[in-house]
Amino acid sequence: MFILIIEDDSQKAEKIKSLIEEIDPDGRMQICRSYQGGLRWLSDASHIVDLVVLDMSLPTFDPIPDQRPGRPRPLGGYDLMRKIRRTGHEPAVVVLTALENFGSRSEQITFEELESRCATEFPDMFKGAIHYSQSSSAWRSELVAIIKEVSC
Repeated sequence: MFILIIEDDSQKAEKIKSLIEEIDPDGRMQICRSYQGGLRWLSDASHIVDLVVLDMSLPTFDPIPDQRPGRPRPLGGYDLMRKIRRTGHEPAVVVLTALENFGSRSEQITFEELESRCATEFPDMFKGAIHYSQSSSAWRSELVAIIKEVSC
């Protein structure tokens, strides 16, 4: 099984990676740190991805020391799912985010609204949304359940 993690927070990405290594020591994975990094990886036909663990709020470009990462994309994960659908290969996607609200004030949506929108628009690809918290381990068991479901 190949898992692509698209997450700009390095500490969160490492926690996700460690969890995946615990449950599947032989599993393969890649970490991308931005909307464009994830899109490039998924657009490469030689990369077969089984599961994408996707943050919702992403920078446009990978971080480079002393340079700005481009404009923030509050719904970058959602935009990425729309692009993924066009590639012809739709890996399973789980959103793992610490935020409760997304978007700008005039177009803000809640975690629950986002989950509902993704389930409606991407029924074959979207496997769920998980609320990430550094102070709780509930996200871990939810992610493990989705990984096991996808790997069957």
